[in-house]
Amino acid sequence: MTDSEGMPHYPVLGLVRRHGKSVAALVGIGLLALGAGGAWALQFWPCAILGAIMGALAWGLLLSYVEMVEIIFDTLVPR
Repeated sequence: MTDSEGMPHYPVLGLVRRHGKSVAALVGIGLLALGAGGAWALQFWPCAILGAIMGALAWGLLLSYVEMVEIIFDTLVPR
């Protein structure tokens, strides 16, 4: 896709760049809450620990993806 001046336009990269960090935090908190809810519902408390670990891992991996997209965005999109 290009804009009116013929410059490339990458809407998904812009979306990830703008909202990626907050989405990563929401996914991490969601997995933590899911683990806590599962631990409470099943009375199996290791689910809370597993939810915390999975939430932290998902948050870290998604943040690394956002940083990678920012690097790609900085190299592909001219200023």
